[in-house]
Amino acid sequence: MTTELFHAQLEENIVRAADERKRHQAELQVISRDYESSLDSIERKEDEAGESYRCARNAFEKAKNEYQEELRNCRKLRNEAGFRRDKAKVEETNLWTLNNNTIQSDRHKIFERYREAGGTFGSRSRTPAPRLDQRQERRSE
Repeated sequence: MTTELFHAQLEENIVRAADERKRHQAELQVISRDYESSLDSIERKEDEAGESYRCARNAFEKAKNEYQEELRNCRKLRNEAGFRRDKAKVEETNLWTLNNNTIQSDRHKIFERYREAGGTFGSRSRTPAPRLDQRQERRSE
């Protein structure tokens, strides 16, 4: 091989290596651009997912707070209803007690008037029953 042929082949080899290096660098740049573009798209999707999560979390927290507020209102209404029931029961019991005492008092007056008039119970004649304190005195004798 002659020196000129050696130099010609060496120059051709160097040019091919330089061209391959340029092609390789250009291909690496394309790959990097594709990767960065993919990352940008992925980051946008991550941001959208994060925003969607925040919205869902906020909606959940809002719904949870509304639920808890509604529970508090229900408890308050239940307590108020119970209070009204208890108050009505007490008032009704007081009224019943008053009416019952009046009826019992009227009954007692009926019996007193009957005894005072000399009435008897049943067909045979009998004296009115002694009062409780008199009966107790008889037993202790």
